[in-house]
Amino acid sequence: PFAVKGKSDLVHAVALGAELGDREDSLRRELPFFGREADVAGLAEVVEDGLAGQGAVALVVGEAGMGKTRLVEEVTGALGDPSMLVVRAEPYGVDDPYRAFRDTIRGVLGVERAEQDAMTARLLETISDVGPHLLPLAPLLGDATHIDMPSTPEVDAIAPEFRRNRVADVVIEVLDLVLPDSVVVLI
Repeated sequence: PFAVKGKSDLVHAVALGAELGDREDSLRRELPFFGREADVAGLAEVVEDGLAGQGAVALVVGEAGMGKTRLVEEVTGALGDPSMLVVRAEPYGVDDPYRAFRDTIRGVLGVERAEQDAMTARLLETISDVGPHLLPLAPLLGDATHIDMPSTPEVDAIAPEFRRNRVADVVIEVLDLVLPDSVVVLI
């Protein structure tokens, strides 16, 4: 605690370090879930349609504490990897379009949080295994996953105004190579 001009009480400072990782999933619930059978059935139908290849979107809206997360967990709880991807949006990093997807993409590609060199090596290994033709564009996946990648002549040749679109193209292509045909994306 220290004194600050204009404050009568001492101020307690806190130093924040680097991110530690994803929040732990709170999928385990001890109490039974009941009384929302119609909501569960409707959401389950949308998920089943999506997994059947029909494509589907569901938006669960409500006030804080109304049970939105629990409803979604009840419906998606039976789904296992890799048919469901969980994307967690956080209040920081909103200026980066891939920030919310960073950890999800890393997980799909088998890259665990570690030192940059280890993550770089793992990402290159995965790309080499699933789509070696994408190795020259690996730095674009580095953009999306926030993994430092050495540049390549192919990436250097991309005009800055087209880089964002090329990142999206490469992310879509590599996800298409590693994911099953039908996936539930929970944001």
